[in-house]
Amino acid sequence: MQVSVVYSVGVRCYTESILRRLGLVRFSSIFGSMNVKNWDSLIKCFDTNFHALFDEENLVCTKNNLKFAEENDKWWPRTLNKVLDDVNDYHSSTIAHHDMGDEDVKLHFQRGIKRLEYIRDNNIPILFVDISMEFDNRHPDKRLAESIIKYGITNMKIISIWKDGSGRVTEPTLLHADDHHIIYEIRSEGYYAPADESVINDVLHRHFTFDNLIKVDDILPAGMPMSGHALNP
Repeated sequence: MQVSVVYSVGVRCYTESILRRLGLVRFSSIFGSMNVKNWDSLIKCFDTNFHALFDEENLVCTKNNLKFAEENDKWWPRTLNKVLDDVNDYHSSTIAHHDMGDEDVKLHFQRGIKRLEYIRDNNIPILFVDISMEFDNRHPDKRLAESIIKYGITNMKIISIWKDGSGRVTEPTLLHADDHHIIYEIRSEGYYAPADESVINDVLHRHFTFDNLIKVDDILPAGMPMSGHALNP
């Protein structure tokens, strides 16, 4: 499959960082720095047109919250989500690196939603990628593809790569493949091991070609209106 957009769907900034080093990311993903803990979180985002993730009534900003004063000083303010997180647990935050009380942060995610809508509305081929050593992504859930298709993105594939650090896996192993979702496990030499990234690059190129990746200016031209997205219904 020829892919025009490579799009991280977590976990944390891990996948996004690897894909950038491999030269496959041309613009940031909505999920690029998010603590996506399970498939259910992604499904709720797509099923609700991102309202579950971004509606202000669902958000609890830790900034200026005395309960999280120590954590804010150490790691920076986060945004907790009533739908996706335990709002009493700072470390459960899905939006772990952004303060959604900041207008510039809101604009950042508005642009992200508008780009995804542009990809959807123009049927641009997109590859959703998640690489993990935390959330066990080896188990397919057909609801994920169904939720993305229901959102309107049909020209897409999902690939999940589990990095196994136990030494059990010796070669990249294809665990699952259907019309929408491919799952591999690979041997891991460490969290950011260059050897792992070479294997990941090989796995991605087994199934996809990336000769015509589009740039951010192709997706969100200057002056594109920002209305109609989840942050500004």
